[in-house]
Amino acid sequence: MGYFDGLTNASFRKDAQGRDVFYPYGTHGRGRIITDAETAERLRRSIKRLYILLLAIIPLLIAIVRLAHDSVIYLMLLVLAVTALTAGYVQQLTRGLPYSEERLTYRESLQNSLRGHSKLGLVFLAVVSAGFVALGGFILALAPAENLALALVLIVFFGLCLLVFLGALILKSRQERTGT
Repeated sequence: MGYFDGLTNASFRKDAQGRDVFYPYGTHGRGRIITDAETAERLRRSIKRLYILLLAIIPLLIAIVRLAHDSVIYLMLLVLAVTALTAGYVQQLTRGLPYSEERLTYRESLQNSLRGHSKLGLVFLAVVSAGFVALGGFILALAPAENLALALVLIVFFGLCLLVFLGALILKSRQERTGT
């Protein structure tokens, strides 16, 4: 399984009756009971494609904001538009599915996500994140006044990503040792 499979797994679990349940908003919302295997597979594929699309949009958003001379207002409007479109799409995918009374816990979501990630994939993501942090430092060293915002975004965003991936590696190792 790959990175996007792990992200997708975080939103799915089995309920007490053994039914698949999809939690479109993770631990912050009610789940939707998936009525059959075909719907479950369609939902998983659709959510995985959505995550891939959202990741691909990030550089586009950054480019638009850079062209608009680092306007935070443009960035906020774009983020709100993408969020609204994403919520509408997820609402469309889950229309007609009954609600579950069971909630998804953060721990369950994390465990499901880690089952979908490989150790090698997490190491790769940590190395890539560290590379972007280094790139941000390099940009900052070359021309601090001209590229301060870009350098800080790279350092802060990918620094946080690095911490997340290192933490996931530690948890993945524990998960493999305990067999959970």
